[in-house]
Amino acid sequence: MAAKQQAAEWRRLLIDSTELTYLLTRKQVKNINLRIRSDGTVAVSAHPRVTIDRIEQFICREADFIGAARVRLQARRAQAPRPLLLLDGEHVPIGGVFYTVSLQKSQRREVRIEEGQLVLCLRDPESYPARKRAFDEFLDREARALLEEMTRRALPLFYPKPPTMPALFFRTMKSKWGVCRPTQGRITLNRNLIYLPTALAEYVVFHELMHFAHPDHSPAFWAALGRRMPDCKERRRALAEFPVPSFSDGQDTVDEKPLRGESYPLSYF
Repeated sequence: MAAKQQAAEWRRLLIDSTELTYLLTRKQVKNINLRIRSDGTVAVSAHPRVTIDRIEQFICREADFIGAARVRLQARRAQAPRPLLLLDGEHVPIGGVFYTVSLQKSQRREVRIEEGQLVLCLRDPESYPARKRAFDEFLDREARALLEEMTRRALPLFYPKPPTMPALFFRTMKSKWGVCRPTQGRITLNRNLIYLPTALAEYVVFHELMHFAHPDHSPAFWAALGRRMPDCKERRRALAEFPVPSFSDGQDTVDEKPLRGESYPLSYF
């Protein structure tokens, strides 16, 4: 009979006179997995039958790695730009061009770009939820219009794969700029592409369209993409470096990244 998954629990471990707190979750997994979350906490998952002693021996062996990972995380936090609140004078990139936020009180809700400014007209411009809601609606409209037109213009370069305009979907994604489903004839594009310079957003569109002919990232994929976009490597590097803005939304998101794992034989149980 399979062991049941148990609730997560916080535990304390003393390593060289220093207390380490970690979150232990029991799962039906084959490895002991250790992650450092975006808030710096340590999360460990292991099979319900793995003993606490074995888990904590593993954590002790990785103590130096945990410390180094936390230092790197703190450094990234220190360098990260402050989350935006859409206040007067803040700068927001649209299409790679930075516009200055200008708040105006108005009975008609409207967001527009004019003379280097991102103008937010709202009944209550002091309300961050109202500012963010209006901005998100504007961003969604602009992203759809830009990316649909960009895809339509690029399509002839990829005929006959796809043979027709793919179905386009838009959403905010944390780790991907786009996802192509060739067998379903659809592409999902990250709404945050609207922040990027046009050349970088175009690279993502070309990249996803190329997957209809080459579903993987084989040498053939990159060669075919390079024929259609000779500077694709340069655009790809620039894409990785462009600072996408973050916004205060009252939510504490966690970005878990696997750091270390240890396997154990099934006979161990």
